[in-house]
Amino acid sequence: MTTQDTTSGIPSKRGSSALQMGPRKKASSSDPLVSHGRHFGRTVFALCNYPSLLTNGVLRLELLEDTPLEEFPAEERREHRVFEQLLDSYPGLLERLKGGSEEEILHVGELIGKGAAGARGDDTKTLKSAVLDWISPKGEPIQPPLHRNSKIDRGFN
Repeated sequence: MTTQDTTSGIPSKRGSSALQMGPRKKASSSDPLVSHGRHFGRTVFALCNYPSLLTNGVLRLELLEDTPLEEFPAEERREHRVFEQLLDSYPGLLERLKGGSEEEILHVGELIGKGAAGARGDDTKTLKSAVLDWISPKGEPIQPPLHRNSKIDRGFN
């Protein structure tokens, strides 16, 4: 069975004219933890496994009630200092971690890691044109020509 529009012979899938603007794209909002992760990745520690950092940090906080930090191995002391810097940079994070489940802690770590990964990507993106400006003589073309927006021909892959 087919249905046909009686007013015109042209089928219509949308209700608006093609000469009018469509609906505006909905503004995307990301979790504030992604922004904090971006900042933390740029300013404190870029290469980190954030879910593990948060999980180990919360567990270590419980151990620190009985054992001073100086008795932990050097690597764990360093990791704990990074964890404390993360807590200091995001107010309310400690309460969120202590009150959350293990899945919540991992989710928070993934969001922070997503922001830090974005910061690393932004940094390499800005390096492309900065390196090109740095190596090129003023007023002279570069031979062979290098593209400002491509890393392929510069050994950054």
